[in-house]
Amino acid sequence: MEVGRMAAESHHARGLAEVFGLDEGEEATLCEIPYRGAQPMPPAEPLVYRFYGLVLVYGTI
Repeated sequence: MEVGRMAAESHHARGLAEVFGLDEGEEATLCEIPYRGAQPMPPAEPLVYRFYGLVLVYGTI
């Protein structure tokens, strides 16, 4: 697995699917790189905008 890549390799996904009882579609989803939404940056909603600013200034929580 590459550093910074959050997708599972196929043999790992197969094992996870067996353990958690996932179907083939869910197993295939584990092999995809996650996409974190289509929200514009910076966020327009005031509370989320302030939280976004906090994370930028102080780092991850």
